[in-house]
Amino acid sequence: MKTTTLRNPLRLNIVTTLALFSVLMALMLSACGDAATALPAAPAATTAAAAAPAATTAAAAAAAASNATSPKGWDQFTSPEGKFSILMPSNRERKTQVSTTSAGPIDVISFQGGNDDASYTVSYADYPEEVVKNAEAAAIMKGVLGGQVKGLGGTISGEEKELTLGAVPGRTATFKMSSGGVGGTAISRVYLAGNRLYQLILIHADSAKPSDADINTFFDSFKVNS
Repeated sequence: MKTTTLRNPLRLNIVTTLALFSVLMALMLSACGDAATALPAAPAATTAAAAAPAATTAAAAAAAASNATSPKGWDQFTSPEGKFSILMPSNRERKTQVSTTSAGPIDVISFQGGNDDASYTVSYADYPEEVVKNAEAAAIMKGVLGGQVKGLGGTISGEEKELTLGAVPGRTATFKMSSGGVGGTAISRVYLAGNRLYQLILIHADSAKPSDADINTFFDSFKVNS
């Protein structure tokens, strides 16, 4: 699917968000400590989306109900390979990026959609289990959020908070940034499910803030599937 072209000056920050995720891989491993250096390379993930299993009647009905209440141009997206589901813009684009780290190459799979004023992105990456088990989940996620702020040239606005998604720990932060004289806001949530890191980030121009309903729909509809 093709992503709508972003035309305002904030585009520089929005479209570099995907490239930023590769940088965050190294930051996350750094937060984990020296245990990463001796590990073999992580196996490469397939770049082709896994075929979704046939939906049951009940699942199809649930998806239809979700779409009925979702913002215009959005739909329920389920990633069998990523083991998550979310309501987000239907013009999303899937990308695979490889981050070279001290623990070997790590694949970052991301899905990004939006319009001229806002970008909605969800991504995931798997880390060597030895790295994750030797670090505190809170420290890892705090390091990732700090990397986002630094990578996008932003400043934290408001309190950084811990989250939970069932038994999955998470963390959220909101930060301000600007590009070409245009002010923008980024809202980020990160979750660590086992050795898989999920990142959800919404970047919007301050002059065209999405409705609270759209923002809540994007973040609150995210589910980690078994």
